[in-house]
Amino acid sequence: MLAPWLAEVTPFLITRPSQFRSDPPPALNSRRYAHDYNEVKAVGALTGSTRTAAQTDMAHFYAGNPLVYWNRGLRDISNANVTSVAESSKLFALASMAITDSLITAWNDKVHYVLWRPRTAIHNGDIDGNQWTVGDASWTPLYNEPPYPDYSSGANAVS
Repeated sequence: MLAPWLAEVTPFLITRPSQFRSDPPPALNSRRYAHDYNEVKAVGALTGSTRTAAQTDMAHFYAGNPLVYWNRGLRDISNANVTSVAESSKLFALASMAITDSLITAWNDKVHYVLWRPRTAIHNGDIDGNQWTVGDASWTPLYNEPPYPDYSSGANAVS
């Protein structure tokens, strides 16, 4: 895992890292898991995807760093609405504290659930215990995944 230590960092604004624990992911043998699995397999593939051009454009956009996007947005808000350096600094400090807590919470979930990434799931679809998933050892995602658990999403937590 990239940063499992984040799961136990003392948060700034919430009382504990597990305070807002995500609901568990769908059970591997459930229809919901199979639905999500098959959607990712069809839409998320590097080649042979069912993705539309607009979905591919969106994937390229969101493949960036959400911290960069949010800091750009905060800068724009600050430039348009905040008149002093002190208030601008406060805006950035409070937003950074909230973002940090969201990452702590997401990593606490990742360490708690330890759910595999799509590539691993799809490569092992024949042995996951779900009758509605079919493995594909050659499947590759549009973007390479990071080397840590998938659930819950740190990018979504930040956003």
